[in-house]
Amino acid sequence: MPSIAPPFLYKYKSLVDEEDLLRTIEIIWSNRIFASPLDNLNDPMEGKGVVPGSGFAGISRLRAIGRLPSRFNTGLESCRVLSLSETPVSPQMWTYYGGCYKGVCLRFGRLPFVVEPVRYAPRPYMVGDLAAASRDNFDVTKARLLTKHSDWSHELEWRAVFREGEGPLVEIGDDNPCAVIVGHKCEESAVHEIKSACSKRGIHLYKTYLADWEFRVRIVPFGFEPEYSGLALDTQVVRYCSKEGVPVFGEY
Repeated sequence: MPSIAPPFLYKYKSLVDEEDLLRTIEIIWSNRIFASPLDNLNDPMEGKGVVPGSGFAGISRLRAIGRLPSRFNTGLESCRVLSLSETPVSPQMWTYYGGCYKGVCLRFGRLPFVVEPVRYAPRPYMVGDLAAASRDNFDVTKARLLTKHSDWSHELEWRAVFREGEGPLVEIGDDNPCAVIVGHKCEESAVHEIKSACSKRGIHLYKTYLADWEFRVRIVPFGFEPEYSGLALDTQVVRYCSKEGVPVFGEY
């Protein structure tokens, strides 16, 4: 039975240079996002979490040296992947993909394509010989792209896998992104550009907030600054949102 995706998924984006900024603003403006080919993904073990069962000529020799049969890789190179996360408050994700809080995180609601959870495992699992032998078995290819080593489990990743000919830009729907989170270290010039794009599209803007006493990342409205009045942060955020007409981001 297909897994039900969370109500919101997130895409972290670094803003290392002007090109990164332009691509992010393009997502905000065009309701389209880039789906990556295999060689753009950063995990060298990508697609290796599924291995064929026994029965191929020479498979014992390949298995002895830890290599997959070449025909088993057919189809991987032609697919594209859109990687998203369940959480916008992962310190690791902000560090790896959000430019150490100098980037942004895009929030997506319902998407017009299927997204599925990544399966994390400490070792690969086998598929049957018939499925592995098929050169056009998209299910096997997709299973490989939806399996990663358990060391990556902190990413809480969901993926959309697209066949050859789909992409590289895929439509994300008129209502997406439905919010943008700016890292609290984001450069002022980049913030200005993103804020302007969000304002013109009616997209609510938020920012990361390090809650030291809670030892975690929080999400607050972009213009919010705490008062040292003794009121709890949650209460102050709710009051600010009510005053400014901004939705409370949620449990974050």
